[in-house]
Amino acid sequence: MMRPAWFTLLPMFALALLTAIAAERLARRTEENRTPIDRDQLLALDDVLRQEFARLDSLFRGYLQRDAQDLLYRGHLSDPGAGVRRIQLFRKKGPERIYDPRPQEVGPPEITLVDARSPFNPDHAVVLERDWLDRPIPEQGVWLSTPSSDYKIHLSRPESGVLCAALIHLPEVQERLASHLQNWLREPAGPLKQTGASFRIEAPHGDSVYSIGPSHEGPAAAILPIHTFSGTWQIRGWDRVTQNHDHDPATLATGWGFSLILAACGLLLHRQQRRALQLASERVSFVNRVSHELGSPLTNLSLNLDLADDAIDQDRTAAHQRLSLVREEIARLSRLVANVLTFSRRERNALQLSPVRCLPDEILMRVADTFAPALERRGIQLERSLASGVAVILDPDALEQIAGNLLSNVEKYAASGHRATLISAWQNGVFSLTVSDLGPGIPPADQERIFRPFERVHSSTHEGSSGTGLGLAIGRELARRHGGDLHLRKSHRGARFELQIPAPAAEPLHRRFQVA
Repeated sequence: MMRPAWFTLLPMFALALLTAIAAERLARRTEENRTPIDRDQLLALDDVLRQEFARLDSLFRGYLQRDAQDLLYRGHLSDPGAGVRRIQLFRKKGPERIYDPRPQEVGPPEITLVDARSPFNPDHAVVLERDWLDRPIPEQGVWLSTPSSDYKIHLSRPESGVLCAALIHLPEVQERLASHLQNWLREPAGPLKQTGASFRIEAPHGDSVYSIGPSHEGPAAAILPIHTFSGTWQIRGWDRVTQNHDHDPATLATGWGFSLILAACGLLLHRQQRRALQLASERVSFVNRVSHELGSPLTNLSLNLDLADDAIDQDRTAAHQRLSLVREEIARLSRLVANVLTFSRRERNALQLSPVRCLPDEILMRVADTFAPALERRGIQLERSLASGVAVILDPDALEQIAGNLLSNVEKYAASGHRATLISAWQNGVFSLTVSDLGPGIPPADQERIFRPFERVHSSTHEGSSGTGLGLAIGRELARRHGGDLHLRKSHRGARFELQIPAPAAEPLHRRFQVA
């Protein structure tokens, strides 16, 4: 039985079409274009959000103080604040007073004083020292942790001799804050939304409270944590990524050329079929031979196209550049970890210095060399004038950390000035270090605030970066523990930080050996 002409022609055209499609896919090259998120706008949103959290925190503390007054003088609460699970009043003289709207609830931890009644579950209770009844408490109160991460305790003193302990259920407070922020964020997030940015604000439990742009699951380009009594909220921002597609000419030409060969073969087979309608056996033999001859080139072509596709994106130069940036980021994280550890020791009153004989110039040169690549990329020329190699007695690690934090500020905020200076001097047993720049400077109203922990000054002229806002606070703390201080001095342009610490001259080494 004779087969129709299209029976041979159609499969070959289909194979040619599939080969052309496969060649286009193999030859396609994708290039990602990354547009960094507007960090100035992101930092501005961070600043406004921190202010709102501070306002809400102050408002919530006011509610707690009102509740304490109501329980003390009225004996009941008419409208307790959000998340309040229990309020207890401990007195130096007189019975304890408790407000517990849910006495049957099992989850909340108990609160009691030392040597008072024994809690039902000691492992789940908070036992307060009796000196809390006399210990000074700030007007805004004090927050204490509990064995359960869902609860915190707020201590306040409504009147002398009375201690008020309010047990707060954090998930309820977080839910109230999230509900408020969903509407409140529309206006402050507007400028960042107009830039086409993609960002998300997350609650302490990780759920999204407010987001703009497509959903992202990968690492964020910028993460700004905001620490509050209810937990750590985060602003996560992603760079905008667009993809451009082009094709490898050699791969595309080879694949489409072979596709034309297949189409031509189909036409040839079609012609031969019509010519040999009378010779069915020869026609079948001819088709079999052509199919065999086409099989080997198809296999070889598929293998070579796969190998070419595997090697198409190799670029070692770019990889080395990325490794260099990774090293700098590791150094930046190391500084961050050092700052966080120093601040933690300070909070635990465990921060101690170890003054030894050292050469401050060598320490400052090492710190300056570490920052040199990053400063050069930002167009900042660092001029150095050091104290001629005087050996003194001070803590080298503290000096290195202070100098690193000051130069880190120059890198982040002073790129517009294009020049910075690092000057050290020693005179009459006092070592001084001055780091100045020609950047936008610091407004007079903020010149003392910047030395407080977690404080940051943002403006449209700052390139900005994240931070904990601990660098200057730690620098001043280390300086004062050394018997000196760190100040922001007046300057006509930019910022000028001056460190002064007592540093007696070290005994010459040869004299020490003679005495020994």
